Amino acid sequence: MAWNESGNGKNPWDRGGGQGGPPDLDKIVREWQQRFNALFGGRRKANKSGNSPMFLVLLILVVIGWVGTGFYLVDDAERGVVLRFGQYSAPASMPGLRWHLPWPMEEVELVNITAVNRFSRTTRMLTADENIVVVDMVVQYRNADPVAYLFNVRDPEVVLGKVSESAIREVIGQSQMDFILGAGRAEIAVNTAAVIQEAVDYYGTGIVVTKVNLQDVNFPSQVEAAVQDAIKAREDEVRLGFEAQTYANDILPRARGEAVRRVQAAEAYREGVIA
Repeated sequence: MAWNESGNGKNPWDRGGGQGGPPDLDKIVREWQQRFNALFGGRRKANKSGNSPMFLVLLILVVIGWVGTGFYLVDDAERGVVLRFGQYSAPASMPGLRWHLPWPMEEVELVNITAVNRFSRTTRMLTADENIVVVDMVVQYRNADPVAYLFNVRDPEVVLGKVSESAIREVIGQSQMDFILGAGRAEIAVNTAAVIQEAVDYYGTGIVVTKVNLQDVNFPSQVEAAVQDAIKAREDEVRLGFEAQTYANDILPRARGEAVRRVQAAEAYREGVIA
């Protein structure tokens, strides 16, 4: 029996209730085509009726706004570094109103080249005479070269911190404790700044060190009492040496004068007796 032949006078697609056969696929496709045509056809009619100029105006405004995002202002203390697709592409921009290709083609990084930044670090280290000292150091610097600052190293501040600690260890390690605690503090700061600058120039960080200050130089708290006793003992030694020298300077001339006087008296007595 063919699939479309009825058996016993019944339609094989009949579910009961006298309803018809399967849905007509061609009819469904035609209905969806009509819906799409009505949707997009209606929009085309609306555009033909006068909305097309409004769409163009909106498009032009969007383009103008996008182009306007490329304007940027560089302050007197700043320099602007333009990146084209993330890569440095032009010399640093001078102060004033500038323009670059809008995002995502170009973007700008502003770097302040005149502001003096600072960081402090406290480090424990050995002196040349193998004493332990704690140094509280402050480093002042500025970002003089914006291109080198942005591109030569990943994190210039981290590099500066590590270089500064290494430099102060080098300078302190070549100095005696008495020199560090006394008149040598200013000289140590100057020498440390020179060592730091040489290192950051070698790495090409674009940083200029303006000043290094030694806020405090002292001994660790655990040994401070013993070290102070040792210092006092050395000071007493020097003081007693000065006192002994002062006493010698006083007594020796008087003793020599007394010796000369007695010699002269003895000679006068001898001449008187012989005569």
